[in-house]
Amino acid sequence: MALISKAQGEQCSIVTMYKVINDGWSVGLNPDNKQKRTGANKGTWEPWMAKKNPYAIGSGITYSLAAILGQGKFADPAAVGWVNTWINQSIVIAKHIGYTPYDGFGQQRGNTDWMYGWWDGGKNISGIPRSKVSDSLQCIWDNFKKYEKISGKQGLFANQKDNWNPTDTFLITSDTDKKLIDFCDNLDSQIKEAEAAPEVYIRSVNDFLIRLVNDGGLVPISLKKQTAGVSIEKKENNIHPIPGGKIDVVKGHLIAPTAYAKFDVVDSKGGGNKIDFISNSFKFTAEIQVGSTGNRYHIEQRMSSKVTSKAEVKDHNKKDIGGGFIAADAQAGNVPVAKFEELITRYSKSGTYGSNIGTTGKVLDGNIKYWSDLHDEVSKHRFKEMGKVNMGSTSILGESYDTKNYFELLSQMDKAKNDVELDAVVANVSSSYAMKKNRKIKKGEFSGKIMNKLRNLRFLKAMINADEKDDLCMLLTAIYYQAAKMKMKDTDLQAPFIKLASM
Repeated sequence: MALISKAQGEQCSIVTMYKVINDGWSVGLNPDNKQKRTGANKGTWEPWMAKKNPYAIGSGITYSLAAILGQGKFADPAAVGWVNTWINQSIVIAKHIGYTPYDGFGQQRGNTDWMYGWWDGGKNISGIPRSKVSDSLQCIWDNFKKYEKISGKQGLFANQKDNWNPTDTFLITSDTDKKLIDFCDNLDSQIKEAEAAPEVYIRSVNDFLIRLVNDGGLVPISLKKQTAGVSIEKKENNIHPIPGGKIDVVKGHLIAPTAYAKFDVVDSKGGGNKIDFISNSFKFTAEIQVGSTGNRYHIEQRMSSKVTSKAEVKDHNKKDIGGGFIAADAQAGNVPVAKFEELITRYSKSGTYGSNIGTTGKVLDGNIKYWSDLHDEVSKHRFKEMGKVNMGSTSILGESYDTKNYFELLSQMDKAKNDVELDAVVANVSSSYAMKKNRKIKKGEFSGKIMNKLRNLRFLKAMINADEKDDLCMLLTAIYYQAAKMKMKDTDLQAPFIKLASM
């Protein structure tokens, strides 16, 4: 279990912003300064942030954070990265609204013009007076869910708010708060008619939110933990029109080290004698550039459930000191399942995302040749600038097989109804396993994992097709943008937000 939960991280962030901006509490000083009276905390990354909190943080901040986390968690050395994250986020947002954070001892006069919202916090946020709390942004999503129910046109965002709007917290002026409440009230009356398509509803909402952001009265924030060695910056997303209306000129390629989607079957992975693949992921690193903005990221496609898998994207940040890249501590996001399946289906040109994949006990029925041929095809392909994907080997418990026999054996293992039947199958294919005195192999979720490895192959096929048509850059860009909830066309439905993250 993580030391700091997602909810605690978001609450601590917005409360720290309130204490820094509204109450004027000090963001602290450089603790390594010998005099401990100069060397202000600028909010940019400094080496001391890996092990120390700022010196002389305003007591209003420390008391509030300790009250939320509990004194034990707040004092835990492992929480240092989080405390610096919340303070540095507050410094960046304070500068965004034109307020200069105090970097001395105690307090200065704060900026009291703002209200503070936490999407999951409702009307009450411990650490912020009720009069300074707003929940007006949540009404948009609440109304949209009502609209879907009444209209019978459900599923636009798969009931996931973040697929539309990744905002975690927000600042809003009292005048803008009233405008948003009035807007929501009008929407509520319109919903009862439910005549417009959901897309029309969302576009009208997004246009209104963009106006509020551009007018300076709304600051919707998506939060990411600071990566050690990399400063926090802000990036405005889905706020300004895209030149030409869509992204169509990009660069993108896979980069070394070699990507992997290993197929070796092993036992006792993580203990428990469960049959498993040595890796259940397809993982690679990519670099894209849209205009003057470049992003390096890695993606991992792994099992999410028996019937699907998810694509997790994590940024690679350029370090402030010493050069080189480091994987971000926080995910950029997950590609929405429906969008990911649509992408892979479009590029793979081999049926839908789930084509040729059966149910448990029938995963490979009638399709052994199809999947063995596809495995051979993708394992031979050399991607431009990177080379081959590391596919591991078609081995089962240390015994190697040609591709067709390998998939036939996977089919037999899938068909095993219980551990006893699986034991018989594995003993027949692995002489070393058969000679074991105490055989206790377990099937676990192996059928679902076979399904996931087949999805890995289809993802690879999609990438190969894109690579051969010099369109890999667009596929890589689409994956990143969809994970980060960024528009690729002005007509896309993602809401405006400001991302606070190491960049």
